Amino acid sequence: MTGSERSVTILPATAREVLTEPALVAKPIDDPAFVRPIALIRKRGRTLPRVAEACVALMLRELK
Repeated sequence: MTGSERSVTILPATAREVLTEPALVAKPIDDPAFVRPIALIRKRGRTLPRVAEACVALMLRELK
């Protein structure tokens, strides 16, 4: 859609890293109104791989 030259798309910041089209321009939005809730869901009683546990710990630490 954005490639049609007549549109604007709002993407998460991580998507900027994969922009390969030179005609596209990424502008950061630094506005507290542009936030959204997220949820971390996992099955009770299941253990996660070490790398996944590290990711969960990092997210929880950053959200505090």
